[in-house]
Amino acid sequence: MLIRHWMAKHVISVDPNDSLLKCRALYQTHGISRLPVVDRENRVVGILSHNDIEKFKPASETGYEYIETMDILDKTRVKECMTKDPICAHVNDTIEMAAEKMLEHRVSCLPVLDDDARLAGIVSERDIFKSLVSITGIHQPGVQLAFELPNQRGELRQLISLVVAHDMRLVSVLSILKDNVRIVSIRCRGASEQAEDAMIEDMKAKGLLYWVRGGKTHLV
Repeated sequence: MLIRHWMAKHVISVDPNDSLLKCRALYQTHGISRLPVVDRENRVVGILSHNDIEKFKPASETGYEYIETMDILDKTRVKECMTKDPICAHVNDTIEMAAEKMLEHRVSCLPVLDDDARLAGIVSERDIFKSLVSITGIHQPGVQLAFELPNQRGELRQLISLVVAHDMRLVSVLSILKDNVRIVSIRCRGASEQAEDAMIEDMKAKGLLYWVRGGKTHLV
């Protein structure tokens, strides 16, 4: 899946010459934690996090110290505190590519650029989680089956053929190779729980590890 389908498209951004006081208000009003910093051509030149402002946080919310802190925030420009040249993604990158970048660079969000290198959106860890949950099909009715298969050609095809032979409707198929063994998760849906139960019994001889239905996991 492409980032363009999951990113936030209406992005609140700031100018390098905006004050930290303005950014603080934006964080509080919109409940966000990151602000892309763009120039007049909407090109990303930096990113400002909530933590960049929190380091100016006064010890109390009243009194002289608070007034002094607000004055500092008003006089301090975004360009003085922002992270310059942040890691970005492209609208046609995949969600997997975005997740890999976040892990590699230890960041929680990525500004997303269009073909003209201008800000088109922003993708966060939450967007990644939402896309992965969608991929699994967990919100769809039916049953999830997990298998351990030999890493040999045709094994997965045979398994899917058996599921289909039970007149099941496939919802999702996920597969990962680990220690030269293929772990496969198949989510499918039958006409009834009885039909699903019959399939599950047949699948126990095919390397079935566990099955899940209605939020309950059953080990084999």
